[in-house]
Amino acid sequence: MVFTEEFIRSLEYLSIVARKILSGQERADRESLRRGSSIEFADHRRYTPGDELRYLDWNVYARHGKLFVKQFSAEESIHVHVLLDASRSMAGGTGAKGDYAKRLAAALVYIGLAHFDAVSLLPFGTALGEGARGLRGKQRIFDLLPVLERLPFAGETSFEQAFRSPLPRGRDRRIVLVVSDLYDLEGYTRGLKLLLAQGALVRVLHVVEEADLEPGKLGRLRLVDRETRRSRELLLSPETQERYRRVLEAWLEEVEAWCLAAEIGYARVLTAVPLEKVVVELLRRKGILDRR
Repeated sequence: MVFTEEFIRSLEYLSIVARKILSGQERADRESLRRGSSIEFADHRRYTPGDELRYLDWNVYARHGKLFVKQFSAEESIHVHVLLDASRSMAGGTGAKGDYAKRLAAALVYIGLAHFDAVSLLPFGTALGEGARGLRGKQRIFDLLPVLERLPFAGETSFEQAFRSPLPRGRDRRIVLVVSDLYDLEGYTRGLKLLLAQGALVRVLHVVEEADLEPGKLGRLRLVDRETRRSRELLLSPETQERYRRVLEAWLEEVEAWCLAAEIGYARVLTAVPLEKVVVELLRRKGILDRR
């Protein structure tokens, strides 16, 4: 089972930690110059669970018996999009990498629901899936978890094809969190550039498991590509092992350097590290949900 009771209890702890880390970046600090420099009442919208009660308009409730939230002209809405790689390579050999990625995505969604205006979770492989769009309020996580639990890892990856489809649009500022092992034979860079072209703040959470770091035991092996199913025979010697490690480390450094140059936030997520520690590290040191 991916989402145990212990994991669900940990979500509230992570939300509290996030509140402390993100303090000073809450609604009152989301001021923009789009309509002016002062914070003035602009409009109403229907209340959804999780909205701050202090923004309820009780005069409207007294007249109509319906709950509405006040919106202000200098308030900047933020929509968090969690894009989860649902291709076959994410399942890994034991399924541990995929389960870890699902828990990571769920934790990010919950924090987003607690601290931002709207959250969407969209799986992708060679296209963006439907997932869940425009969620509001922390309680919506319990609608999402069963869907995420049943999500299969299947098919191949194409960042470019998947991200040709535009993300849900609106006046909200968008933070996009890509949770993936970045396994794409055609390359991940063109797809990430398409996300940047949509005006989003993009962060990559690169999920790496222990099996990715080590090439396996010595001897004759039959390697099978998890996505394409192509295979090849290989005699794994100590020299081949060392070469694998060098090539892998060079690629990991290349990915991080490319993201830095493209102004994309990057974090390598090792599945051997407890999830709570990873999420706190992402929030505190990597600024993965920083609005800037």
